[in-house]
Amino acid sequence: MCGLGCTNHHTMAPLSILFALYISLNRAASLPLPFKVMGIACFNFCFALSVYLYLPIRSQANPYMNWGQPDTIKKSIQHVLRSQYKIPSDAGYIRS
Repeated sequence: MCGLGCTNHHTMAPLSILFALYISLNRAASLPLPFKVMGIACFNFCFALSVYLYLPIRSQANPYMNWGQPDTIKKSIQHVLRSQYKIPSDAGYIRS
């Protein structure tokens, strides 16, 4: 669920790290988690993030709305990292 949440809201990334830490610390006292369970959890997290792989495919079809035009790898990474929301340093804002 955290992987799917990361595709919609970026604050889930640090929260998923905190959730993994909480689970591993609480389970360390009783029984260690088997590597198979951790591997399945990591696979499911990455599989949920694969929603981002659809962005460049759909963007190359020239849709009516194409937010950020993530049709190349560089533009896709910028779209995922939300680079279009950064304030440029020469925006002319008054700095204190």
